[in-house]
Amino acid sequence: EQWVKEGGSPSVTVGWAVARQAWLVRDAWRAWARTAAAAEVGVDWRWVSPDVYWDTLATYRFVLCPEGSGIQTGLMYQAWLVLTIPIVPANQYPVFHDLVRFGYPLVMVSNWSEITTSSLDTWWRDL
Repeated sequence: EQWVKEGGSPSVTVGWAVARQAWLVRDAWRAWARTAAAAEVGVDWRWVSPDVYWDTLATYRFVLCPEGSGIQTGLMYQAWLVLTIPIVPANQYPVFHDLVRFGYPLVMVSNWSEITTSSLDTWWRDL
């Protein structure tokens, strides 16, 4: 798809493509987070007040981190600060593979439906 008119800057085109991809990933995440399968594995999708954010994040073993406005999201780093393991979408960018190779605790999924009680137990044990 073409995101800018003829003569547009390639960097603008790439920026829009990345933003569109992030929106698609987040849209799929929102749809999955509302399913019975997500409820079954304990997905807790809610707003958390800033004054209890860090304490709340620290109570979870895993946190879902769909793409942000760029390739990565700050939530991934926030999770590591409180020893919570981020679950990120596997994508065409090598950065997540590099982080795993460097030893960061990180789970990559091709589809949110890969998150099951069994897979969470396995990831927790292995990481």
